[in-house]
Amino acid sequence: YASIPIKSTNKTDISGPLLKYGKSTLTVESYGNLKQLMTAIEENRKMVQMMKRYTSDDDITSATTYYTYVKQIIGAFPVSEEKPVGISVKWYDINGKNGVSTYNLNYELGSVMFCLGALHSQAAYGYISVHTCCIL
Repeated sequence: YASIPIKSTNKTDISGPLLKYGKSTLTVESYGNLKQLMTAIEENRKMVQMMKRYTSDDDITSATTYYTYVKQIIGAFPVSEEKPVGISVKWYDINGKNGVSTYNLNYELGSVMFCLGALHSQAAYGYISVHTCCIL
């Protein structure tokens, strides 16, 4: 059995570009709501960014929560190109050597989905390793 390593990413400013865009396009109330929500999104991305391997189901919950946030951002804002929002993300392959930078937040979504699969494979590997004695 094998587990899949997690992709890695670097620090990315999601709030700045979204808030700048939102300030010119949203109502005052909607902008206030976005500003409040961005703190939670940035904190959650930081947790995903710091993940190196599965340690508990909380890792899967954090990655799933961030995935949901990114999906909502993609649905609400034009974040598939550099303009008008301009959020640049960079993810590295599982070896941490080759990185891809893009302004398309769909790549962020796909990378987080990959990490979710990797976390589940690591959780399963840990479960199998612990319970193998009972199977034999």
